[in-house]
Amino acid sequence: PALRDRAAVETDPLVRAELLSSLAQLDPEGAARAVTEAIGPDGSPPELRIAALLASADIGLPWTPAHHEAALALLPLDRLVADRFDQVRNEPLHHLTVTLLLRDAGPDREAVYALLDGALRHPDPEARTEAVWAALTACELSRGAPARLVGALMAAAEADGGGAGASSGSGGDGVATATATATATATATAGSGPASGDVSGALSALGRLGPYGEPAADLLASRAAGAGETADRALEALVAVDPV
Repeated sequence: PALRDRAAVETDPLVRAELLSSLAQLDPEGAARAVTEAIGPDGSPPELRIAALLASADIGLPWTPAHHEAALALLPLDRLVADRFDQVRNEPLHHLTVTLLLRDAGPDREAVYALLDGALRHPDPEARTEAVWAALTACELSRGAPARLVGALMAAAEADGGGAGASSGSGGDGVATATATATATATATAGSGPASGDVSGALSALGRLGPYGEPAADLLASRAAGAGETADRALEALVAVDPV
């Protein structure tokens, strides 16, 4: 009761997020309505919305299109929990990926694939970096993940290095536009360092897919023909996906 009373009058977004998370852990059934209401964009600060998304996954609520849209709209997610006391959920996209996959249900696996596909194609390099880490974990937990995510990982790699994002998967003009935006952002963010062509780590991630990464062979070969650390990463990945 004390937590509910405080939540009803609290205005600070981070404190509201902490209260909602605590309520969900202490009384999952009783907190379900508040969690669901907090996901919506109407009047809910981002810090509270991501807390609601995490709580939804933790207490077993169905992952709906509203959850999917909210998660993508909030990307990148790590910044929204950076000042939280919760050190278990300090990588929200990764936490959502693991939690939903461990439900071991078809709809939840599909939800994870769709969420990661969207995140890997995001125009913000920071969001793509979060997505690459989550995608690698998904590929370890789900046998279907590598084949489903290779196209999106290629899009992330192309966005990092200035390739044509629309050529590597579904999404049409929207992906191409996002990729163009991402390229400019990545350049400004990463500078001209040796690994600036692999801002998100997607090149290296493609090499972790083994045979499932074969569709990326041409992209990797093109990058490997260059010089510097990015070319070295691309060559290493190319050998892994297409050793012949």
